[in-house]
Amino acid sequence: EYIPLHDPGHKDILSRLFMNLLTTSSKASYDEELSSTYEKILLLSSNNTEQSRISIPMISLAYLNYATNKNDINLIRRVYKKLLYNSSYCQSALTSAEDVKNMKIFFDKCLTFEKQELKMSRSNQSSEKRCKHMLNGLFDAAFKYFINIDDNLAHSYNQRGSELF
Repeated sequence: EYIPLHDPGHKDILSRLFMNLLTTSSKASYDEELSSTYEKILLLSSNNTEQSRISIPMISLAYLNYATNKNDINLIRRVYKKLLYNSSYCQSALTSAEDVKNMKIFFDKCLTFEKQELKMSRSNQSSEKRCKHMLNGLFDAAFKYFINIDDNLAHSYNQRGSELF
């Protein structure tokens, strides 16, 4: 027997598989499998109005932690770009208090790594410009995500972004 793709159970199983892959894979060969599975989870969650046992922010934060442990800025960027710019999660109305907390941690970690990257790229003008662009995009995405959830938090991201440049 199989679980149809549109069934919420399919996303749950895929989410569990993904979380297990994160804990057991350390080889670069698993990075493509992780990336593909993450994309599928985001895609399946876009039309699923039911809350899953493992939320998108929890999965995304776990994937971001995996990327930061590898200290790979390109992987970190791929993770947050997929969630923030290539999925519909941030436009979703369904958010729990835990999801909001995890998204704040997610944004803050991304911002921290981009700021570190900016400091290291000061000697390379094109890298510095790219980092500033990425930081600006992250602050903007955080503002848009939190504006209908926590007005003060949204405006703090907006303020921090404007103070940076």
